[in-house]
Amino acid sequence: MILSHKDGNQRNYHLDNLEFLCYNCSFLYAASPITDTQADGMEDYIPAKEEFGWELDEYHLEHLRSLGLYKEEEEKPIGHEYITRQ
Repeated sequence: MILSHKDGNQRNYHLDNLEFLCYNCSFLYAASPITDTQADGMEDYIPAKEEFGWELDEYHLEHLRSLGLYKEEEEKPIGHEYITRQ
């Protein structure tokens, strides 16, 4: 639930001016959380053409292995025995 001000005045906290709206209704009927300028900026966004390659040093790889969050390329993924191949 999101608190909404019926008159649009964010400083008017009189009970008759407040209402709770669900998340979707808040975006449909209340003020937008983004400005028109921000929306224009999002529409004009051009993604980067290059992809970034991330390399981890051995210390961080070992830490991820100890947590079970990194598996070597040769190892089968966790739960592979439950995936059917057709």
